[in-house]
Amino acid sequence: MMFSSRLDADLSPGRLQRALDRLRASGTPLLDLTRSNPPQCGLGPPPEALTRGLAVPRLAEYSPDPRGMLGARQAVARYYADRGLPTRPEAVFLSASTSQAYAELIKLFANPGDEILVPQPSYPLFDMLVALEGCRLVRFPSYCSAQGGWRIDEGALERAFTSRTRAVILVSPNNPTGAYLPPDQLSAIQRLCAAKGCPIILDEVFYDYPAEGFTALAAPGEDEARGLTLRLSGLSKVVGAPQIKLGWVRISGADAAVREAGGRLEYIADAYLSASTPAQLAAEVLLPARGPLQARIRERLGENHRAAGQAFAGGSPAHLHSREGGWYLVVRLPEGEDDEDLTFHLLVDDRVIVQPGFFFDFPQGEHLVLSLLTPVAEFAEGLSRVAARIAARAYGKRIKV
Repeated sequence: MMFSSRLDADLSPGRLQRALDRLRASGTPLLDLTRSNPPQCGLGPPPEALTRGLAVPRLAEYSPDPRGMLGARQAVARYYADRGLPTRPEAVFLSASTSQAYAELIKLFANPGDEILVPQPSYPLFDMLVALEGCRLVRFPSYCSAQGGWRIDEGALERAFTSRTRAVILVSPNNPTGAYLPPDQLSAIQRLCAAKGCPIILDEVFYDYPAEGFTALAAPGEDEARGLTLRLSGLSKVVGAPQIKLGWVRISGADAAVREAGGRLEYIADAYLSASTPAQLAAEVLLPARGPLQARIRERLGENHRAAGQAFAGGSPAHLHSREGGWYLVVRLPEGEDDEDLTFHLLVDDRVIVQPGFFFDFPQGEHLVLSLLTPVAEFAEGLSRVAARIAARAYGKRIKV
């Protein structure tokens, strides 16, 4: 039987996944430092909040709109207004998830074989989403600045453009580096993309979670000359509710481009009508109540970040990259360390699950990626084992398991 070339010919799991599957099948207790599901980490919206969103007569109705129900789009528009980005509901499109939104936007701008520019390092899902649309992913690098934060190499981005480039994906804050796009850099990239006739897809799902002591800078004023910017987010991160499948796109830019892109995106969205009525009704209730939900998540992120700082302080051979926001933390390993081998032995010897940096396509050095959303006690114990294993490998020590 023939299958699409959009899929890899071999989808069998790798060594890490096989080992993890065996341990889980045997019932072996594991400390999972990759957990990023708020409800599973005790941080999702309480049941009564979800019930309020669904306990309305409109739940029994179905009035499909390609852009999404007006009440839900108004709630999203108010969310952006609270961030200093005045937004009309007409500029908002709802979808089943941000992944669905990516698929629709790539369909909107690209033909099979065209190129989508993606930052490096970044979330590995982009490889899959771009490939499933029959397009080619092209990476442009970030670098760790002298101040410790990751920044996009604007020169490398400009050089990455070809006649087949159809969109640039930006992520703020980046997953996993946690770096926010500085407003001046975003403005410069908007001008570059406008000159190239290329839209920006700006993923902001972690925007509401700055690190302690860091303030996310205000968005630059939206200049009509800057082409198209399409901001993505959703309930999964904004209110910690991935079980309520709802994502969105906010379109801004030159009026003529916004009108044409909006009309064509409406045509695509009408073919799927993917956003469910219950999810849209829940958004009307959950988005205005996001403050306490986000505060609980930020408290968890801060507590675990502080614990990690203590674990890798002093004489540790590893160190933490600075984090401006998001849910993840990057550990820079000693020079010459093998992050895949370390991850494997942390799993099979120490019973700790972490993610190796190569999953996220780090351009240099070796890294581990940890989820700060992990319950505090589990994170602390797992962190202790990770730090001990790194030190043992760096100094040639034996440790008790």
